[in-house]
Amino acid sequence: MDSPYAYAAPVQASLGAPLLAPPLVPAAVATMPAPQKKTVARPGTGPKKPKRPKTAYHFFFDAERKAALDAAPDREKVDNNMLSRQLGQRWKAMDANARRRWDELAKGAKEDYDEAVRLFEAQGGRMHDVTPTKPLSAYMLYFRAKHQAQKPDEKVTDFAKVTGAEWKALSDQDKQPFHESAKKQRDLYDNQVAFCAKSCDQLIGEKFLDGRPSVMAFARVALFDAGTAQENADEARAAYHVVYDDQSRGQETLSLGELKARVCGDERAAKRAAARVDAAQKKRKAMPPPPMYQVPVDKKPKITKKPPPPPDDEPEPFTDNEILNVLRLTRRVAAGRLVAGAITGGEKRKAEKARLRKGVPVLVATPGRLLDHLRSTACLTYRRLAWVVLDEVDRLLDLGFGPQVGDIMKKLTNGAARRPSKVLVTATVTAQLKDLAQTHLHAGFATVEAAKDEDAQESRIATPATLSQAHAIVTLKLRPAALCAMLRESRQKTLIFVATCASCQFHAQAFARDEMRARWGGLRRRVGALHGRLDKESRRGAYDEFCRHGAAVLFA
Repeated sequence: MDSPYAYAAPVQASLGAPLLAPPLVPAAVATMPAPQKKTVARPGTGPKKPKRPKTAYHFFFDAERKAALDAAPDREKVDNNMLSRQLGQRWKAMDANARRRWDELAKGAKEDYDEAVRLFEAQGGRMHDVTPTKPLSAYMLYFRAKHQAQKPDEKVTDFAKVTGAEWKALSDQDKQPFHESAKKQRDLYDNQVAFCAKSCDQLIGEKFLDGRPSVMAFARVALFDAGTAQENADEARAAYHVVYDDQSRGQETLSLGELKARVCGDERAAKRAAARVDAAQKKRKAMPPPPMYQVPVDKKPKITKKPPPPPDDEPEPFTDNEILNVLRLTRRVAAGRLVAGAITGGEKRKAEKARLRKGVPVLVATPGRLLDHLRSTACLTYRRLAWVVLDEVDRLLDLGFGPQVGDIMKKLTNGAARRPSKVLVTATVTAQLKDLAQTHLHAGFATVEAAKDEDAQESRIATPATLSQAHAIVTLKLRPAALCAMLRESRQKTLIFVATCASCQFHAQAFARDEMRARWGGLRRRVGALHGRLDKESRRGAYDEFCRHGAAVLFA
């Protein structure tokens, strides 16, 4: 791979010894901060990555070239270019029977390579990992600059002997520019190694240099799309939101492999990582739905009945959409003068920016998305901000949003023309909440406690007396069998809740088949699905059908 750094190579003839100008280091590299003194494992210290196996043509080429060189009277006079062309023509003219010997060798090498890859990954290695290029020493910088300037016809070994003697003869003052350039490259290398050793949430807020030759620009990791543990280990998933300091480059969402390739300045590795992401996305879209396990239902799982749980006195907190609906109702009372908007993590930023440009007097937002807009959206201005209300602060702190809340409060306080009034709403007061209040609220802030009315009648929501509840603890493989057994035992109206819309549709279609109806005894029972992907008429029809029939089954 070509180095992403360009070096000056002017030569000045002085005292018979060519002296070189110090190498030009890019401005981005020159301003890189020195790495923290922290022990980080260097690339290459772990298990050794296996090399790719030879192809059938490579086995043929190596064997025939060795035989041709052994048969030649003078190996030095052999034209390697001509020999390579002749061997390529012979390979193209060979039939399948003649190539069988080399194909078997290539097949064996491929099997050995697959086994080596399996052992390498079992030891914690990653096949697609990109490692930073080791920096050059001061002497190698001098040698490369002089070689590019003179382009000698002699052998590299002879040229290296002459250059080594000249390097030893140089004074410390002449060597100093090359030592400084080598130190800058070493600092950049240490930063790259420390960055590549991190992953997932550890990279949030990390600043790095995109060292690709065509870019050479600073950027930072703004957000990480957290998934399951298996998804986070997948490098073919675009989960890192990168924001460049140069606004003309905008923002991108990259995979871990492509992010590391950009940090290491490897343009080809970055393209290969992007191609792996595209291939993985196409594969996920083409995957069929999971098959239904055909498990016998002769043995019924043990069902433990329990009484309905007691009602919880603490009400559920309002969601962002519920707060937004209340504000919209308030807008009618205010004769249309109150405009409210919401920004959450489930919508595209482009649509949210369009709403923010129009102006929103009352804004409801989640901490992560609000902090993202405060950092990257230029049209979001808050100089006339008057009130900041944080609802359910104790739950935000419990969920780990403490740093984001602190950054939001600092940005809103520093960016407003007048210090806004701040309100923290919480159900419990913890030590972490007290620290937050002392840091971001006015000195001598007031605490208002809402006391419970003892005379008010306590409202309770009771479940219907005809509703029977039961639970069974089964494995994932026996879940369909357990569900069939419950439906066979119960001949009443049944409502079954599942986790996702896709799972709801899948179970409804599976249990509506004739072969499955015979298993759970539902030949004359109606089976329906009710989820968010259906249109309004379909949802209404499924609900009405469930209400009309006495022994219907509804997946929701």
